[in-house]
Amino acid sequence: MLPILIEEFSIVFEGYRLRTAPPAKKGLLGWRVGVQWAQLAVLSFYPIFLNTAKSVRTTVEALETRGFTHGAANANGRRIRMAKLRIRPLDVIVIVVTLFAIAVAFAAGAAWPVYR
Repeated sequence: MLPILIEEFSIVFEGYRLRTAPPAKKGLLGWRVGVQWAQLAVLSFYPIFLNTAKSVRTTVEALETRGFTHGAANANGRRIRMAKLRIRPLDVIVIVVTLFAIAVAFAAGAAWPVYR
């Protein structure tokens, strides 16, 4: 999915860039060009997700046409697909670190509230 997102981003970003006039003055070290590109990058995200959702829907429809849905309901097919899925030590470490980070964030929020 990441290659699809990168390709869609480059297409949409280049389209915006070609349709937008460059800044009248580039500024010191061209900072206005960087600001303009940052604005274009933010504007590009919404069309990217729409285009990606459309292509994913097309892929899902193609898989359903070929009978992939029946394979999901079949117990043997499910067993084959799930055979390599195991909980490994790294998975447990990631979960523990995430829970610890959430607890620290809540404790910090209670100790130093943003509003007073």
